[in-house]
Amino acid sequence: MVPCPAGAAAGAVEIVVNEADAPSSIKVGQILSHADWPFVVTWRMDEGGGLVRLGIEMPLRRAIPAGDPVSLVAYGLFELSGSSPRIGYDWQLAVKDELSLQEWLR
Repeated sequence: MVPCPAGAAAGAVEIVVNEADAPSSIKVGQILSHADWPFVVTWRMDEGGGLVRLGIEMPLRRAIPAGDPVSLVAYGLFELSGSSPRIGYDWQLAVKDELSLQEWLR
């Protein structure tokens, strides 16, 4: 988790976070989330002092209050759409099936 010091409005396409205490720097292409709403980092610009401005794709669908944490491991709520696959358990201990997921919009 990294804090978003100034917060960001719903619909924002860039945010500023403080990655000073992050285990590693945020990468372009990384998927982050806030309050179970995932988004992908499309560009980054260091602003000094651990602050980094991130361009994000999928504009924020929910505002980030000032100081709220942004998760470095993305979380989202999804539901299985269509018919449920029949996943079995056999001697191979591995199953390959195709799932169709749809983001659950609150």
